[in-house]
Amino acid sequence: MFGYILPDKPNLYMKDYGLYRAFYCGLCHETGHCQGQCMRFGVGYDVTFLSILYHGVAHERLTFKRKACIAKPFRRTTVVVDSPLQTKCCHLNALLLDFKARDDLADSKRKGGKKIVRNALRGKVKKARRALPKVAEILDEAYLDQQKTESTRPTGWKVAADPFACCMQEITLAMLPQGGEGLQEVMYGLGQFVYLMDALDDYDKDVKKGNYNPLYLAYQNPTKKEMLEQHIQEIEQDVNELIARIKEGYRRVAIFDTEGIVTNTLWYGLQAKAKELMDKECKQCQKTHTKF
Repeated sequence: MFGYILPDKPNLYMKDYGLYRAFYCGLCHETGHCQGQCMRFGVGYDVTFLSILYHGVAHERLTFKRKACIAKPFRRTTVVVDSPLQTKCCHLNALLLDFKARDDLADSKRKGGKKIVRNALRGKVKKARRALPKVAEILDEAYLDQQKTESTRPTGWKVAADPFACCMQEITLAMLPQGGEGLQEVMYGLGQFVYLMDALDDYDKDVKKGNYNPLYLAYQNPTKKEMLEQHIQEIEQDVNELIARIKEGYRRVAIFDTEGIVTNTLWYGLQAKAKELMDKECKQCQKTHTKF
């Protein structure tokens, strides 16, 4: 359900690209410190964006340091360090991974592999729950609401996306109490965007496995390709309206230091990701958008 919120690299200034890498690598290093080395492989783009957004809204002073990269041990890279908010995002990442593992387990008919993943996360999640008890409670409630909503099999994706969208709002309020209404509107929209992109991305897999997918229930096409051929205009309209609402909320957000990355992501990155999933760009362009 994650990995859909990232900048559009071709439209990103070099200084912002360097800062993005510093946040991403900083989150990776901090995850190794507070969650263990294996959890570094679970660091994702979505939580990196949340960390960048939270730091910008909180106007937290950034400290940088050169450190070795676990993937390239002979290479040193600049990372964000000594940030309590970054540490919270590491624990948030573990909780979101557990949320995804639970959701995958509930959707899957073959549960063996999913249970192994969930059990592997158990110790890390306990630590994250102790660090962020309020966020853990929010995610627990959101998971139950999500399962209850999907059990009714609503055909509208907006209804199905509401529990996760509300969850993103509440998490941000718990992580960043000083965030205003504009930020809450942005987070609700991003929650909807992630859910819609996940439904698009998993369309064929869900149809094959008989899993719930609001787009399939709405259109009843046997494949994603056929669904897009017949209903591309409707989906594009939904995506454009959703991104427009996110932008409108963002205009009311006071953000510092990381404004360039956040603006790039909301103005260009979301649209690029949606186009990629709707097969509207060549494969080479898709790689350019997603490789960081």
